[in-house]
Amino acid sequence: MIGEPDWTKDLKFQTLTGRKKNEDALDEHVEEWTRSRSAEEVMKMMQEEGVPAAVVQNAEDLAKDPQMKHREHFKVLKHEVIGPHRYDNVPFKLSKSPQGPRWAGPILGQHIEKVCTEFLGMSLNEISDCMAEGVFE
Repeated sequence: MIGEPDWTKDLKFQTLTGRKKNEDALDEHVEEWTRSRSAEEVMKMMQEEGVPAAVVQNAEDLAKDPQMKHREHFKVLKHEVIGPHRYDNVPFKLSKSPQGPRWAGPILGQHIEKVCTEFLGMSLNEISDCMAEGVFE
């Protein structure tokens, strides 16, 4: 894939032990080769040679990634406070079941009463007292 530069014929790179022992020098050679190529170009070249490879992407890159768009990875839902917001969908498709987020994330304190009554067994009076004391702030 990278051709046959002279350094590839160096005996110190012929075995795994040699490559590990000379890892810094090997990294310098690989860095020099990749410097003039984009990450996407290197990824594509490696994939064409059967090497599993992918570029490292940040959130902005992922949001623009055509494969993520094609797979409908992001789902836009309307959040009560921040408005339309993209959420990660699940990484698989089910033919007969809905998948992924169906509502936006809760707002701060939205489920206090439900959590306190159903999970903590508190009465409405206890919740009211806690609210008055600022417990949930």
